[in-house]
Amino acid sequence: MVANNGVSASARAYRHLRDRIVSGSIAAGEMLSENDIAESLAMSRTPVRLALVQLQQEGWVRIYPKRGALVRGLSEEEVRQLMQARLVLETGGVLDLSGKDRAELVVTLNQMIGEQAAAVGEGDWERFAKLSLDFHRALVAAGDNTYLTGFYDQIRDRQAMMLHQSQPVNEPRAHELIDEHRSLVAAVERGDREALLERLRIHLDDAYRGNTAHRRRSH
Repeated sequence: MVANNGVSASARAYRHLRDRIVSGSIAAGEMLSENDIAESLAMSRTPVRLALVQLQQEGWVRIYPKRGALVRGLSEEEVRQLMQARLVLETGGVLDLSGKDRAELVVTLNQMIGEQAAAVGEGDWERFAKLSLDFHRALVAAGDNTYLTGFYDQIRDRQAMMLHQSQPVNEPRAHELIDEHRSLVAAVERGDREALLERLRIHLDDAYRGNTAHRRRSH
């Protein structure tokens, strides 16, 4: 079945479910019903079933026959591996920049930090989280390596899901994160490879520990 806009029903169901899982509006541990989804999307069960199979192949859900599909969260080990991958990708993109390219990157990053501060002032935590992901992507993209940027984009949704599995950001923590981002920018501006690596490692370790601590308190 193909919708009027040319998008198949299964593709629509897949995108709808994936977006809601990534955004946290469907929580890890929730059991999804084919019937309920089909009814809410005004389509038959077949495209919903196909969408769930695709989501299972990508690791977002686990299908239990005759019961439904269980939304998977990220395990502690998956979060650890995600942070390790980010460290490699984010430093690989920026360490060998020329002075001119570093200066341009610093301007971009400082603009993002300004937008983050504005989001904190407005209490817009969804925007703050998105800007944080954008900040780190800019570190990768600065190296103008399409492979690194492509790899990073492949794990972006996992990063977004991790944020929703972590303790909600409050104003004090948001200011801490902004300060950490400023310290990363300072290292980029100086071209200080060792400081950038160390500060980024600490920044990502803090994110991992925060996610782990929140997960354990929630269980």
